[in-house]
Amino acid sequence: MKELSLFKTTVRTMSTLPPNQDRIAKNLHSVLSAIKSASSLYQRPVRLVAVSKLFPPKDIEAAYNAGQRHFGESYIQELAGKASTLPDDIKWHFVGALQSNKCKALAEKVPNLWCVETVDSRKKAHLLEAGAVAGGRKEFLRVFIQVNTSREERMPLEHEGDAKMVIEKAGVSPEEVLDLVKFVRGECPHLEFAGLMTIGSVDASHSANEEQRNPDFEVYHGHRTGADLAEFDSC
Repeated sequence: MKELSLFKTTVRTMSTLPPNQDRIAKNLHSVLSAIKSASSLYQRPVRLVAVSKLFPPKDIEAAYNAGQRHFGESYIQELAGKASTLPDDIKWHFVGALQSNKCKALAEKVPNLWCVETVDSRKKAHLLEAGAVAGGRKEFLRVFIQVNTSREERMPLEHEGDAKMVIEKAGVSPEEVLDLVKFVRGECPHLEFAGLMTIGSVDASHSANEEQRNPDFEVYHGHRTGADLAEFDSC
């Protein structure tokens, strides 16, 4: 585990003891300070989403008590359990691979679900809409449309439980982006299209530098601009 996290400061496994509340608060303030410094260069607001999957509620409470409100989860059962016990004003983001048979339950069972970041089909959007209606949501459910800019065909996916399976990489093809955006806007009145997201290939990320831009993000930028979506990148 090498990614930057609020919940750790060194590389470790999930089996070790979680850091204490003071450590989490210090990590949070450090990350927010770095974000503030970087965002000032571009004059654009930046929102920190603390990905809290697999961490216990007490760690989330520590970040919450230090001022964090946006948290990301990847597993629907885990998210629903945490949402039922933690403060109602937490704004939950679903950031994991989204299975069609879980969409309705996700939107229905988590009333303070703030955003789903991995929508890549009409079917999933339709089922999220149905769940929002069944759950009696009082505000729009924000959704990002995931774009497979790298056009990778298959990747391993870890899903709920210990089992792993191989599926097609999530994301609508770049050519189908505008059609799905129109569907969400026109046919899903309880959803709010919030923008696009993409996960580029590892190879492209490693090869990119100041002289050679990441081709996956160039594809993303081209379709976002071509579809006149820039104004929706504020979520």
